[in-house]
Amino acid sequence: MKHLGVVAGVVTALAAGAAQASDLVDGKKGISISAPIAGGNANAAFGYGVGNLVIEGGLGFSVTNPDKGDAFTNFDLGLGAHFFALRAEKAALSAGGRFNFGLTTVQDKPDSSGNPQTKNATSIAFDLPIRLYWFADEHFSFHFESGIRFALASDDGNVFAGKQPTPQPEVSAEAIAAAGTDSGPVAGGLPKKTSQFGVFDQFAGIGATFWW
Repeated sequence: MKHLGVVAGVVTALAAGAAQASDLVDGKKGISISAPIAGGNANAAFGYGVGNLVIEGGLGFSVTNPDKGDAFTNFDLGLGAHFFALRAEKAALSAGGRFNFGLTTVQDKPDSSGNPQTKNATSIAFDLPIRLYWFADEHFSFHFESGIRFALASDDGNVFAGKQPTPQPEVSAEAIAAAGTDSGPVAGGLPKKTSQFGVFDQFAGIGATFWW
């Protein structure tokens, strides 16, 4: 009976915290800048609060222009939700889930004249982010994010593993052509068909949100 009482107390405290947390986000809209733990670009995200739940979509984009060859682009899309489970006076804890899609440019075999060529590569990733929020006031909050992440392998590497490679001047076109696309540079610098799984190994840093 004693153990049941402890469990009941914990459940009651969590329910009370969740009820208070809904006051922070219910019916509110938010624009935020943050970096997902899956990797890739920092995202500009839009969120909408329904009770204790914030539904969020984010976009990230970057371009790298090497001295030679085509520009390398990196595009990220994230869709997910964050459930506000606990709340203190100016702090809150949320747990959620997010789907991430990444599109980047990777190096391909050179053309018949030896000029560098590129192609598009895609990856998908899933993460379970846990966020610790601090609310400066009713309109501004800052958060720290970590959690569990899983990035699926693709034929051209892992878009979320890091920045895409750029052509290296010291590597000859003949060497790249001989290696072929199956063993050449790939997105994120990882071997092809390499998946990633991490548990609280990525700390995405601080994000900020404006609420209204």
